[in-house]
Parts: sequence; structure tokens; C-alpha cells
Amino acid sequence: MANGAQATVLSEREKDIISAAAIYTSLSFSKSNRLERRKNLPLGEQQYQRLDRLLPPRFQACMEGGFAVAFASDEQARTIRLLMQSVVNSEVEEPDNAQDVIPGFVATNKWCTSRIPLWTSAILN
Repeated sequence: MANGAQATVLSEREKDIISAAAIYTSLSFSKSNRLERRKNLPLGEQQYQRLDRLLPPRFQACMEGGFAVAFASDEQARTIRLLMQSVVNSEVEEPDNAQDVIPGFVATNKWCTSRIPLWTSAILN
């Protein structure tokens, strides 16, 4: 490969974790949630645009890390991905074992959500 770049081959578990985190991030930073956040932040437009651009990737990375810790097996990672997909696509059935991953999801979401004020401060300052 050019410039000594190496191809990264992701396992199915890693793909499931990334996909689940991306879906949840898109829900968390939906247009309506962004509008609500905008209303609650006394920021100039330039500051808000910077925050709106930089906050979602940090949140998604946090969710990916949390999911990687919480869901060690391929089956658990697949379950969290299917659960997230079922929320946004009625054609995807909620997995039968969805309840097994809810505690890990809740803990990860709680942790990552608690980081938002810190990231906001870091981005704006």
C-alpha cells in the first residue's frame, strides 16, 4: 500500500459495535435534539456550529468504547446492533435477547452523556 499504510480489518464484533454506536449517536443528535440543545445554549452561531460539528464524534467514540467494554462477545455486540437498528427501522425485529444488553447500554449511555458538559467546555474554550 502507498505510504506504508496498513489496511485495518475489523472483526464482526467491532463492526457491530461501531454500527450500534453510530445509530445511537444519530438518534441522540437528531435534528430535534440539536434544536433543543441550541435553544438551551446561549452561544453565538459560530460557537454553536463548532460545538455541533465536534460533539457528535466525541459522543460516538465514547459509545464505541463503552460498548466494546460492555459487550465482550460477538453475540452481545450483534444484539446491541440489532436493538439499535430495530429502533430506527421497523423491518428489523428487536432481538429476543435484547434485555441482556440493556444494562450495558444504560451504563454506557449514562457515562457518555455525563461527559457532554466537559466536552462542551473543552470545545468552546
